[in-house]
Amino acid sequence: CKIGEQLGKVLSKKTATGFLYRVDLELRPEGKSGTLANSLSAMETYYESFGAYWEKQALIKSNCAAGDACLFTEFHKMIQPFIFPKTSDFSLVEKVRDMKVKVEASLLSSSQQEYHVKLGRGGIREIEFFVQTLQILYGGRNPALKTPNTLKALSSLKNESLLPAYDEKELRDAYIFLRTMEHRLQLVEEQQTHRLPIDEKSLAGLAKRMGYFQENQNEAIEIMLAELHKHRKNVEVRFDNLLERTAYQGGK
Repeated sequence: CKIGEQLGKVLSKKTATGFLYRVDLELRPEGKSGTLANSLSAMETYYESFGAYWEKQALIKSNCAAGDACLFTEFHKMIQPFIFPKTSDFSLVEKVRDMKVKVEASLLSSSQQEYHVKLGRGGIREIEFFVQTLQILYGGRNPALKTPNTLKALSSLKNESLLPAYDEKELRDAYIFLRTMEHRLQLVEEQQTHRLPIDEKSLAGLAKRMGYFQENQNEAIEIMLAELHKHRKNVEVRFDNLLERTAYQGGK
């Protein structure tokens, strides 16, 4: 546990040349009150008894980054039934809906009114919620869905006839556009921001970083925002349709 704490501090410490990684050690079983290093049996007991939906989403993304690869493989195999149950539980759609409501409420309570590329309506999080909901619902019976990569998961959903090809393409295009915009926003002073600026100068700079090189900067801004609006609407429609469809299948 002490080694883990020290490593986290070293990785995230800001120096004159910047920092290596943002590390959040609270995203673990039982949060702040939980031990930093658990045994496999303790982890299994926790997820079987108390594991939340958001932890299923997080564990879909899990991969071996460093350390004992055999230990990770053992953990990853052990945790599969928790992430991908054999029987589809359509009640999870209510959990997705509740999470989305909380996210939107947190944005409304913010003093900043700019569009949030990650958490806003039609943003990155809605695409991830869409994909992960289908992965959790059907991954127990479709091993091809068990991938941490969102774009690969979209392809698998299409190949398994769980997502129409046209929807897959529009969600893929939106995800790539929004992720690119997120990265271009964060290029400025290496800040972890997801909010679209509202002043003309900052928007013009973002448009250039996004590849819009029209001579008239207002035109570049308008084209970029129109493209953003198109992708947002495509995501919104499919996310809302998913919630309605899965709620109906679950007998809600």
